[in-house]
Amino acid sequence: MIHGCEYMTGGRVVILGPAGRNFAAGMSGGIAYVLDEQGDFPRRCNPQMVVLENWIIRTKSNRSGK
Repeated sequence: MIHGCEYMTGGRVVILGPAGRNFAAGMSGGIAYVLDEQGDFPRRCNPQMVVLENWIIRTKSNRSGK
């Protein structure tokens, strides 16, 4: 996916796979929840109009310890 959420003006989106380059270019509204298992999302995101926040939710599953 290249330019995910480009010009998004509202709503919600959940990304469970890798985000392509230039994510959120022109995004002026809405919320994107991105699962960043590779840890490289900040360099793929276009920060001109968005704010990145880190949220970690831990569960009792084996995968949550990563």
